[in-house]
Amino acid sequence: MNYATLEQLATIGLSSKALNGIPIARQQLALQTASDVVSGYLNRVFTLPLTQFGLDVTRATCVLAAYDLRVSLGFNPAPGSSDEELRLRVEQTTQWLRDVAKGLVRPVGIVDSGVVVSGGSNGGAAVAISDPPRGW
Repeated sequence: MNYATLEQLATIGLSSKALNGIPIARQQLALQTASDVVSGYLNRVFTLPLTQFGLDVTRATCVLAAYDLRVSLGFNPAPGSSDEELRLRVEQTTQWLRDVAKGLVRPVGIVDSGVVVSGGSNGGAAVAISDPPRGW
């Protein structure tokens, strides 16, 4: 599952100008790879796949994908360069993802695919279903 589109990558991650010349397939791969990285953190506290998520998850995906694409083109780590600013965004995003995984931060609008039990004769309590008793 991708948490961002190509259009979002061009507005949140890198400018359209910076993405010119990078094949669409490469951009899509960067988004998928970044989405997988984000999923690795989200998986600690949510049941994947997510059914809904906010722009904070999309932003994290775009930042990671943008960094991956930028590094593949050549990277200038000098202080004050736009590449250095992108690296700092990645560090901040990675810290945010760590905080999410630790349960310190809850992304906006998250709905995971965990089972929700409601109604029924048990008053909405969770139900455990297993094989029939074996008589032990």
